[in-house]
Amino acid sequence: MKNGKIKTISISLFLVGIFSLTGCSDWLNLEPENDLIKKEYWKTEGDVTATLIGAYNSLTGCVSLCMAWGEIRAEMVSATQKTSSTYNNVMNNIINDETELARWSNFYKVINYANNVIKFTPEALKNDPSFTEEKSKQLLAEAYFLRSLSYFYLIRTFREVPLITNPSDSDGDDYDVPKSSEIDILNRIIDDLVAYEPFAATSFQSLTSSKGRATQGALNALLCDLYLWRAGVKKGAGENGDDDLRKAVSAGEKVRSLDYSLVEGEDWFKNFYPGNTSESIFELQFDRNKGLTNNLLNIFSKEIDYQLMATSSIDALYSGNQNDTRANGRTYFTQENGENEVWKYVGTGFSSDGKENRRTRDARDNNWIFYRLPDVMLLEAEARLLLADNDAVAFELIKTVKERSSTAPAAWSATLSEILTERSRELAFEGKRWFDLLRYARRSVEGQNAIMEILLSMVPASDRPFFEIKFKDINSYYLPIHNDELKENENLEQNPFYKF
Repeated sequence: MKNGKIKTISISLFLVGIFSLTGCSDWLNLEPENDLIKKEYWKTEGDVTATLIGAYNSLTGCVSLCMAWGEIRAEMVSATQKTSSTYNNVMNNIINDETELARWSNFYKVINYANNVIKFTPEALKNDPSFTEEKSKQLLAEAYFLRSLSYFYLIRTFREVPLITNPSDSDGDDYDVPKSSEIDILNRIIDDLVAYEPFAATSFQSLTSSKGRATQGALNALLCDLYLWRAGVKKGAGENGDDDLRKAVSAGEKVRSLDYSLVEGEDWFKNFYPGNTSESIFELQFDRNKGLTNNLLNIFSKEIDYQLMATSSIDALYSGNQNDTRANGRTYFTQENGENEVWKYVGTGFSSDGKENRRTRDARDNNWIFYRLPDVMLLEAEARLLLADNDAVAFELIKTVKERSSTAPAAWSATLSEILTERSRELAFEGKRWFDLLRYARRSVEGQNAIMEILLSMVPASDRPFFEIKFKDINSYYLPIHNDELKENENLEQNPFYKF
């Protein structure tokens, strides 16, 4: 990758002298500006923090990918008359090495910033007498979290990617790196998080920083997700993943022991407007007044780009739960023409006379929630049921999530299928659905059949015999490496399904 795909365009820095960390949006708004990172730069704690700002800032540029990679190949979103060819093609499984959604450079920018923090923090610690080892490890915990989170998205989308752990700090670096295996990347990022989890902050001075920066809660939420994923990878390979399942349970328990709590059912929509509720664990902060925006409103609003809407069958998902506070008017909102807008990113609630209150067209600063408490509770319940199908704590975890949003839940049983359905109700359009389906498919034939059924439902009946053969190959569930990356890096090999 000689000209900067993984190298990420010579990372920049801004020599920040004095700045406030009291507000995460203010903190993120400090954009590094110099052209190159040089070893001579790393003199103070402020130099480390400025680079960490760059990592968080770069992550804001990944939000549209997080949503698209986690949703549009699943069955919960539908196309509109305005849907782009990029989205339409992927939704219809027309995917090749020129697919725009197969570009990964935004995540490698995050990784490169994190790599610089990881490599050069010891240099700053040595040079700055006021920079304590405790603080350096806390900042390193954040860097490892951001790097690990980025690689987790990459392996769930591409399966195998180059594992880069050194920064691009000069134009002479050679980044023609081959892919690493999925399990090797999983092992590395899990080990990193385990090593630095004890040093992560439990909270910060402000609410937005506590929600918008990596804390012990965030590291453990990611670990719970990673352990469950690795257990599935091992299971699919014929290995025993029970130790990972037990570790996923422990990580989930750790999150539940921290200062998080579910909001009341009637307040559920506050998770999305105004956000930063008691159940938020890691929520990337946006503020249009600071120039920090994203495309979620554009994508989902019928008054703007309107690229995606909730599927026409969305009502049926909630119909079994009486008075579900996540249903119409919260997760989605059914318009007069019968189309379902994704209300999580479009609305601000409803007025007393029942009229919908919408975000203004310039209010493109929805926060993006990576993890909140019910997500982790259901992941932990899944791990518990995989260890013992009669686990009483798993039942209580699922029940707690269900009952906070439904006054009279329908009869149900604590099964893996019920967890998958409950996650689709609770976490709809939060970039989780496709990865949930893929996690199930990786560990069992039943899961693979389920994902095949969903994918086949999205293609014309006349084409299903062809696609049925295609979807029997689990590699078809991953995206190809973009052709531009293959041109830049002669050591990259195309993902197996897309070799022609």
